[in-house]
Amino acid sequence: KDTQCIEDHIKCDDVIIDISKYCDKTKGAILADFYVLSSNQSCLYRRIRTENIGNYVSLAMLETVIDSGARLLDLDIYTEFYKGNAIPVVKSEWRNQKAMNYISLFDCFKLIESKAFINKTYTDPLFIHLRMKSNNLETCDRLASQIIEVFSGNRILGPEYSYKNKQSICSMPLCSFFGKVIIIVTGRTENTYLDQLTNIHTSHNARILQEDETSNPNSPEELLNYNKNNITIVKPTTEKNFNPSRPYSFGCQFVMMNLWRFNNSDNQMKSNFDFFRKSSFVMKNLDKQNDRESMKTIDSSDIKLDNVEMIRV
Repeated sequence: KDTQCIEDHIKCDDVIIDISKYCDKTKGAILADFYVLSSNQSCLYRRIRTENIGNYVSLAMLETVIDSGARLLDLDIYTEFYKGNAIPVVKSEWRNQKAMNYISLFDCFKLIESKAFINKTYTDPLFIHLRMKSNNLETCDRLASQIIEVFSGNRILGPEYSYKNKQSICSMPLCSFFGKVIIIVTGRTENTYLDQLTNIHTSHNARILQEDETSNPNSPEELLNYNKNNITIVKPTTEKNFNPSRPYSFGCQFVMMNLWRFNNSDNQMKSNFDFFRKSSFVMKNLDKQNDRESMKTIDSSDIKLDNVEMIRV
C-alpha cells in the first residue's frame, strides 16, 4: 500500500510505462495471490416473459460483461456442423436447459480482442475459461486455430507457460501477464492443438468447485493452502447470486457471478462490485499468500490482515 508512482510529475491513474521493466520475477505477487472479478456463463441472457421462459446467448451480453470490468470470461463450448466441418460455438445451459440459440466462438473472440484491451492503460490480464462440452477433436483444433488467428502477436503466451510445465503459471508474478490472454480449460483436450495453448487446466493446476463446497468446505485449511499456489474457480448452482465473501475468505480467486442477473435488488452482486470498486484485481491479505522474501523486512505490527488492500493492476 506504500507503493509510489515511478514518475513524480504525473498521477498514478495516468501512468503509462513499460510495466515489465519493474516486474520483480522473484519477489512479485503471483497470480494465485489475487482475486479476479469473474463472470459465470458470460454470454448467457435469460429472457423471462409470461409466455416465454428461455436461455439465450448474445454477443451484446458478452460486451456488457466485458464493460463491467470482468476479467474472467466463462464460455460453454459445443460443436455444430457446417458443410461437414465441426465448428466451435458458444451455448449455455441453465437448469438443465440448453440455450435456444448459439453464437460463433470466433465472433466471441473477435469481440473480446476489440473490447478487452481498449487502450494502453487497460492492460490487465484477461482469463478465458473454456468449458468443453464436446469431445470432438476437430472442434478443439479449430478452436486453437481461432485463438491464434484472433489473439495474434504478443497477446498469447508461449509454450513455456503450458499447464504441463514443472512451474505452474499460477506461481508466476502477475505483472508478467499484462496485456496477455490466459487460457483456462475444463474438459478433455488430449492430443489436440488446444492442449498446447492451455495455460491452466482444472484437472491439473486448478479446480472448479460448486459454491457450497467453498462456502462451507469440509477442510477449510486444505482449501486455503491449495489456493496459495493453485487456482480455484467457484461456480454458482442457482440463478440467485450467492455471498462471495465466504469463498474469498478461503482464498478462492475466481468466484463467478451471474452478471446478467444484476439489478438494484441484487445485494450480493452489489457487494461484489463494491469489493472490486477500484480494480478488477484485488490482492489477497498476506495471511492467504505464501511468504515472500521481501516480507521479512516488514514489521509485522504494520500489517493489518483484517482489511483487503485494493490495488490497481
